[in-house]
Amino acid sequence: MKKIVLAVTAAAAALAAPIATATAAHAADATPIGSSTIGSLDELTTTGGQTYHHVFDVTYTCDTLNGKSLITYKALDPNQTGPADGTIVPDATGGGVFTLRGGFDNMTGYAYEFGGEFGSDGVWTKASATDSSGTFHLGTDGANGTDVGSVIGKFNGVPTCATAMVDVPGNHGEYVSGAAHAGIKGQALAKIAKDVTLVGPYKG
Repeated sequence: MKKIVLAVTAAAAALAAPIATATAAHAADATPIGSSTIGSLDELTTTGGQTYHHVFDVTYTCDTLNGKSLITYKALDPNQTGPADGTIVPDATGGGVFTLRGGFDNMTGYAYEFGGEFGSDGVWTKASATDSSGTFHLGTDGANGTDVGSVIGKFNGVPTCATAMVDVPGNHGEYVSGAAHAGIKGQALAKIAKDVTLVGPYKG
């Protein structure tokens, strides 16, 4: 599991400026739709009695979906992460929901997937991950009865996009987290994260 990307991923709780929402006060500094900025993903994995810390540069690109903000992001060094990309659906408080997926073709198809919620400081508040070895949930406890490990993470430098942020109530994040915990992953989880009309407990 050393190779677990977590050679990929995303965010170790400890640093970085809060993510700003696109209010009128920030409009002058907002990143235009279609433009990209450089940031990072900071992630810490605990498994097998060991911890693995990864920080990776990414490009964040401002986009829209149904007239609402959507941010896509991609890891810049596939030698470290394999091809890795994800989506962020921001909310009106500066947090939001996210997905991340990637893998290594030269590792017999090794793949990993992340999903969850993050706060206005970029730190993951709910998250889970899967790879070929099993499931990882938010925290630093490592392996337990059902999980092979745990993760904490943080997004750094997420842009304020030049469009009104979608007001995603917390219960959209509840729906996304419920779907991730129910085993939904990959493109299916990304599709759910993008559909901000899905709220409340995940019902399958």
